[in-house]
Amino acid sequence: MEQDKGDSLVGAWHTQGDDSDLGGPVDVRLELQASGALRVTVSQPGGASLNFPGTWTVIDDVLRFVGVWFQPDGQVEVRCQVSGDTLILTAADGSSQTWERRP
Repeated sequence: MEQDKGDSLVGAWHTQGDDSDLGGPVDVRLELQASGALRVTVSQPGGASLNFPGTWTVIDDVLRFVGVWFQPDGQVEVRCQVSGDTLILTAADGSSQTWERRP
């Protein structure tokens, strides 16, 4: 793992989105641990939440996630850009998602 980039990514990141499998809008928390472990927590409006463990690595500006949450292959690679408390992840198809750092 590239140390400087990895250090800036460690922490909890939050975003919101729609998940058709879960029936609508969800809040997503992505916790990146310094050990390379990660946990994705998906919270539904009714209060239910789902947790998904996995791992993460970063080389240059490519962030690789591995875990059951990352469908359809159980892994995904995205370009990442950190600016203060904002993380922008950009997929190979050009779509992007903005995450906010929170405790």
